[in-house]
Amino acid sequence: YPWKSYQDFGTGAWGHSGVSERITYDEVDTDFTNMAAEGIKVVKWRVFNDGRYGPQFDEHGFATGLTPEFYADVAAALELAKKHDLYLVFTLFNSQIWTTSCVRQGVRFGWGPVIMTDPARRAALLHNGIEPFLRLVAKSDRAVGFEVIAEPEWGINELHTEQDFRKKVPLTAVRAFVREVVRAIHANTKALA
Repeated sequence: YPWKSYQDFGTGAWGHSGVSERITYDEVDTDFTNMAAEGIKVVKWRVFNDGRYGPQFDEHGFATGLTPEFYADVAAALELAKKHDLYLVFTLFNSQIWTTSCVRQGVRFGWGPVIMTDPARRAALLHNGIEPFLRLVAKSDRAVGFEVIAEPEWGINELHTEQDFRKKVPLTAVRAFVREVVRAIHANTKALA
């Protein structure tokens, strides 16, 4: 269940359509009803994706925090998981957070390699985006694990050597980021990383 839409958590330039919004809530409720009926117990769900809806970033690519809608959406997701006796594995990002760097209709997609290679931007992302999310999720027993990055290989120099539109970073930068996030997961939750 990668997502209901790419905007399940938080708000952005296209408004709020996250899990706590009534229509989305009802759709996820139906999906979870069907999953539970099929015997599914664990659902993997992407949270920040490419960063277009959360965390919030300033014009220089520094994460500044999470919106009230983001917190409401996470609470709604945890509520629905509990209602259907499902457990969640949250995927924090996909590699588009750094492989893409463009603006469409006034919306920034990704931040390019700088988000991975600059320690100050990584620290802002960790402290102002990831850690507040982890502290919220830790209050529930529904999150059993976290995947740091879905499909990171598409944006790593050593793993995806074909020339294409993606902006790639060294494996060492991604490993440093994953190491920092895993430490935060273990420091703030009892879930697996």
